[in-house]
Amino acid sequence: MSVPILRGIAPHGDLYNRALSAIYKYHIRIIDPDYALQNEPEVWEKMWRDPKIAQAMRQRLHAVGGGPWVIEGAGKTEEDHLAAEICETAMKKIRRFNESRFELCQAIFRGRSYAYIEGGRTTTRLHPELEPMSWWIPKYLQDIDKRRFQIVPTRVGWLDGQPIKVTEQLWNVSKAEWEDVVDKRAIVRFVYANEEARLGYGRGLMESLYFMWWAKQTIWEEGLQGLERWSQGIIVGKVNTMREGAADTNNLGVAQELLDVLHEMRSRHVIVTGTDDEIDVITGGMEGHQIVMEMLRYIDSCILGLIMGSTLPFGGQEMEGSFARSETETETSERLMQFDRNMLDETLSETLLRLFWNQNKANFKKLGLSEVDMPHFKTTQQERENAQIAATIISTCLAAGIKLKADEVYQKLGFTKPGEEDDIIETPQDIQLGMQQEQMAQQEQMAGEQGGEEEQQQQEQQQQQQEQQPKEKKSESKAKAAS
Repeated sequence: MSVPILRGIAPHGDLYNRALSAIYKYHIRIIDPDYALQNEPEVWEKMWRDPKIAQAMRQRLHAVGGGPWVIEGAGKTEEDHLAAEICETAMKKIRRFNESRFELCQAIFRGRSYAYIEGGRTTTRLHPELEPMSWWIPKYLQDIDKRRFQIVPTRVGWLDGQPIKVTEQLWNVSKAEWEDVVDKRAIVRFVYANEEARLGYGRGLMESLYFMWWAKQTIWEEGLQGLERWSQGIIVGKVNTMREGAADTNNLGVAQELLDVLHEMRSRHVIVTGTDDEIDVITGGMEGHQIVMEMLRYIDSCILGLIMGSTLPFGGQEMEGSFARSETETETSERLMQFDRNMLDETLSETLLRLFWNQNKANFKKLGLSEVDMPHFKTTQQERENAQIAATIISTCLAAGIKLKADEVYQKLGFTKPGEEDDIIETPQDIQLGMQQEQMAQQEQMAGEQGGEEEQQQQEQQQQQQEQQPKEKKSESKAKAAS
C-alpha cells in the first residue's frame, strides 16, 4: 500500500506527528518531502540549464568532490601506514573515481545521493613489498538516481528509545516494481542534513534554489514579453469613421482594417493608410528594462550566496568594496566547502572503504594487520589561507625561536616539498648577492662603455685638430705671399 500521506501536510505541529504515526502504523511508503521535487519533477534537469545556477553548482561540487585525496592510517605505527597504503592503492583502481565523487556530492543540493559499488576478486600486488594476493577490489561506482529509491517502515513501535527502523526499496526498471535492497553494503549513501523531519531523505539546497529559479523564470518571461514594447514602442492607430468608403462599415470594421494594416507593417515594415488615419508610436522609457535587469542581478546574487556561501566568485576578490569583507566572505565559503568535504570523507570511509576492509579481512590477518583499526578517507584539499598572512605568522614564529615542521610550513603556504632531483631556488641571501653582483657587473659595463665613448671622442678631437693645423699653416703662408 502506498499513500502520499504527507502531500499538502506541513512537517510541523500535530499534523506532522499524526502523519508520521500513520506511516509507521500502516507501513505505508514514506513520501520524499522535497517540495521542489513534488511541484516540479524535472526541476533538477531544468536548473542545470540555467547558466548561473549551473556555474555556481559546478564550482561547489568541484571544490568538494574534485580535489585530491589520500587514505590516512588510524594511527602512527608502521602497521597503520601499511594498511593505509594497501587501501589507497586499491581505491586508485576505481574507474572514473573523481567523477563518481562529483556525482555523490550532488546530495548537497538533492538531499541524498546513491551509488552502487561494483567489484570483484583479482590477484594483484597492492604494495611493492608484498607478494601478489587475491583481493576483492572495487572497480566502479554506478550512480543511481534518488528517485529510484523509496523508504518504507519495517517495525511498529519504539525499541529502547530508538526510532522505528526503515528499509529502502529500489525501483526495478525491467520489472516495473519496487524491490527491497538486498545487499545494503554495496550501496554508497550520501545523505545531507539528515534531520528527523526529512524522514531519511535529507535536506538539500534545491528547495531554496527552487523559489529563486522559479522567480527568475517568471521575470525572464515578463522581460521577453516587454522586449518588443521597449524596442519598437506601442503603435496607436486613429481612424476616421466618417471617411469616404466607411459608410458601409461599422466602427469595429474600420478599426479592424487598420489593425490588419498595422500587423502587416510589423512584418514588412511598410504601411499604407488613408489620408484621414493617424499613426502614432508611443516610445516608453527603459525603466521596465532596468527593473528586470536589476531583479535578475539580485536573484543571481542570492543564488551565488546560497550555493557558495558568498556573493563573490569562489576564491576571488570583489571589484568594489572593502578587502575585509572580501576576506570574510571567502573564509565563510571555504569553511562551507570544508564541512562538505568532511561529510563526503565520512561517507566514503563508512561505505566504500568499510566494504573493502571487511571483504579482505583474511588477507589483513595474514599480513599481521588484524588488530589495526581501519584507515579513513581524507580529501587533501584543506582550507586555503592567505599566503601573505601565513608567511608573516611563520616568520614571527621563527624569529621567536619556535620550531616548526617543514611539512606543515609547506602545507600552510600551499607549496609541495621538493624532491632530491628537483631544481631548488636559491635562498634570499643568495638571490640578493646575485642581484648585487649583477648590478656591479652592469655598472662596470656601463662605465666601460662610457669610457670607450670618451676615448673615441678624444681621438676624434685630436684628429680634427691635426687636420685643422695644415689648413691654418697654408692660410698663413698665402697671406704672407700676398703681402
